[in-house]
Amino acid sequence: VVLVGIPCLLLPHHLGEVDISHALSAPPNALEVAFLLSLISLTRVPVVLITLAAAAFTVPLLWTLPALFPGVADVPLFTSSAIYIGIALLITDPATTPRSPLGQMLFGVVYITLFAAIASLLGPRDLGFWGKMLPLPVLNYFAPRFDAWADRVAHASPSWLAHRYNRWHVAAWIVVVVALDFAVPVKRRFFLENRAYATEIRFMPPTANADPCAAAPAFCEPFSFVGELSLWLRR
Repeated sequence: VVLVGIPCLLLPHHLGEVDISHALSAPPNALEVAFLLSLISLTRVPVVLITLAAAAFTVPLLWTLPALFPGVADVPLFTSSAIYIGIALLITDPATTPRSPLGQMLFGVVYITLFAAIASLLGPRDLGFWGKMLPLPVLNYFAPRFDAWADRVAHASPSWLAHRYNRWHVAAWIVVVVALDFAVPVKRRFFLENRAYATEIRFMPPTANADPCAAAPAFCEPFSFVGELSLWLRR
């Protein structure tokens, strides 16, 4: 994918400069579907520490990077299915990522930092979509180095980070995602900011411009599978 992305970055007007992540996240429960599907792999392979570290490090990023890269505040947050897929499935390939718990966490922190910086630099050209791809080849190459660093500080690693507690790590990730989805209206925010994309898909009533979430609550409410199903049944 990176080999495809580099020519697109060099020749955007000829090879494509459209960020498809907005359209990918437009369906009512795109984030929830990506979340539920990711649990299959995260429970079977102990890589969720990468995802947890990447998500947790967005907090300091929101305070530091905006001063350097305008617009970065919206980049690392997993409020869309495209970004969620990136931190939960794309960067967690066990064959090309660190094996040790601390190495995995450092991997996640470095990834989300590079992603935020690159996507912010590319954002004005509507090419920020490639930001989540470009750091991966370099990070995958240095994966053994992350493990080597982790081995040097293994004595400081808490026992609860061990992979035998992976199910607890996954449970913590579930709590984080569900809590954010319900406590912080991330779906509502994303939908209101990107409703121009959502209006291109089915079931958007003509009154949506006045109050999009009231007109189509399935797009704004967390885990609104019942509401989405009713839209299909009433089409």
